[in-house]
Amino acid sequence: MAEAFRVALIGGTSHVGKSTTAQALAARVGWSCLSTDRLARHPGRPWSTATFTLPDHVVEHYRSLTPEALTEAQLAHYRNMWPLVLERIEAHAADGAEPLVLEGSGVLPGPVAAFGLPGVRAVWLTAAPELIEARARRESGFDAASPASQAVIAKFIRRSQLYDVAVTAEVRRLGLPLVEVTAAMSEDAVLEACLAGLRG
Repeated sequence: MAEAFRVALIGGTSHVGKSTTAQALAARVGWSCLSTDRLARHPGRPWSTATFTLPDHVVEHYRSLTPEALTEAQLAHYRNMWPLVLERIEAHAADGAEPLVLEGSGVLPGPVAAFGLPGVRAVWLTAAPELIEARARRESGFDAASPASQAVIAKFIRRSQLYDVAVTAEVRRLGLPLVEVTAAMSEDAVLEACLAGLRG
């Protein structure tokens, strides 16, 4: 499927569907897919998985800061890493380069609006606080976690909600494409809404 752009950016907070949508889009158009987390990692989801053991410093990061301070630290991290993100965008936007779908919370609306590169389109996802919380609780196994783990996960959830508020406000202020994800939307519906935003 031919597109009028070479780089598609998908931004938003955790648990709004960025990774799933980006992977589906990349599969549909035959492009590579990358997360901003792979460029410079910030303390992310504070729970272990089958392939990831939660480091002690991540637990301490969440324990020692308020949700508001966690959000500010996250925003500062993504602002600092923006040159790395822009470098990757420019490399794939060049003529003859491999097209790219780049997703992540590190896709910041202000810097994206400022650079105005041809061949680059962006869209952001947002969701209600209740949906962000429900998805995070389900993925983290919140109900079966210890009280100490629940406290850390709860801070992550609140940070994710606050980050959504901050980024969505900036997206709206700049008049950039925004997809409001609901629990009733299928993955295909989110993908089609994102494609409409990217093409629009």
